[in-house]
Amino acid sequence: MEDGARYDSLSRLDARSATAQDFEDAEVSGRPFLIADFAGREFLSWWSSEVVRRHGSEAVYFVEGCGVTGRRVLMEGSLEVFANECGKLSDRKRYAYLQSDLLSEKDQELVGLLWQNLPGLLPTGSRDLFRLWPQKLAPAALSLTVTGAGARTQLQREGLEAPQWHLCMSGRLRLKLLPDDRLDSEHQSSLKPFKEPFGVFDEAGRPLVDVCEHLRSDVDLFAAELVGHSPATYLDSFGPDLQRWPEAARLPRALEVLLLPGELLVIPGGWWVQTYYDEATWAANSQYLTQKSLDRVLGVVLAHAKVSPEDIFGYHCVPPEEKVDLALARALGSRGLGPGRELLSRLRRLDATGRSRTEEAVQARDPLGRKSSCEVCGRPAMTRCGRCRQLLLCGAECQRSSWPEHRKVCVRARR
Repeated sequence: MEDGARYDSLSRLDARSATAQDFEDAEVSGRPFLIADFAGREFLSWWSSEVVRRHGSEAVYFVEGCGVTGRRVLMEGSLEVFANECGKLSDRKRYAYLQSDLLSEKDQELVGLLWQNLPGLLPTGSRDLFRLWPQKLAPAALSLTVTGAGARTQLQREGLEAPQWHLCMSGRLRLKLLPDDRLDSEHQSSLKPFKEPFGVFDEAGRPLVDVCEHLRSDVDLFAAELVGHSPATYLDSFGPDLQRWPEAARLPRALEVLLLPGELLVIPGGWWVQTYYDEATWAANSQYLTQKSLDRVLGVVLAHAKVSPEDIFGYHCVPPEEKVDLALARALGSRGLGPGRELLSRLRRLDATGRSRTEEAVQARDPLGRKSSCEVCGRPAMTRCGRCRQLLLCGAECQRSSWPEHRKVCVRARR
């Protein structure tokens, strides 16, 4: 494994000029890569404010952590109060952060607006095969993170082994990354990982159906602050506290990446990830699934259910949509809760009910639909193209970004 962590060693794609082949080549490399210059800060700032405006009164759980002892406590409060207060009180000794799937469950419209402004190269919406899964068995379409300065999440490895992306919307986001396939048994024991099931849970929090296991570690790769460097500008300013975790001295040096607002990092499946926030930050992350990674992800699900793909008739010959249903139905059926197909259909009916409620809420809030929305980003439209008077826009940012394509169809309006 490479020794050291260099931000400039990453592949960097410019969202405005990179092609689908560039994205595919970056994925094939098996290393994280960065996408920049796709969304202006103006949109990201508006989107964050809109989240608070729409959902500020919603109850959320957040983590309050002690940077000295490593102790973490789960607390409850409203999103608006947390967003306003965490930035004032947090530092490396006492920090707070929340990670919430609230928007995936309650506001698919806002999630769609962000997807609309993500790089077109990134598989989102219908191009993400996780959208074929029942919502309760798939990773959240969008996980929102709001933090104060000094906050750091736990080191974890996602069990489904699908590619993931992390977007910095405001503040500064650091990530330390370790590829699992390059960690031998000694390295693994140094992490002392513990497993957390992922799937459908009952009211007491017990798993009814789990499709994989996420791995977490209490080892904090940001615990110790190195002397002589400014954390806001210098990479590798932090490392594990070797007095608290002496085994961490055996770990290879992690790759570190610093994300600034408007930058997005794509990480292949099978990497350990820990995030740290230099200052109050808004960020988002998710996983995505394509045909390229489908067999690997479904293989994880079937292996977890102790089912061989060879035991499923026609599994290797069907289209991706049918392959997903075959694997999930077999995994659900292996739990002894009833026929897998019937359980899968029940989960899909629950999703359909949730979608209809979301559509009703959107219609009640905006009876005119998207006619008064910016046709570039979806924000409320404030102006029109000054030449053709047809294209609805929210402001100068979207006007500039739309012009290279819009100019091909723009015709000066008759006065």
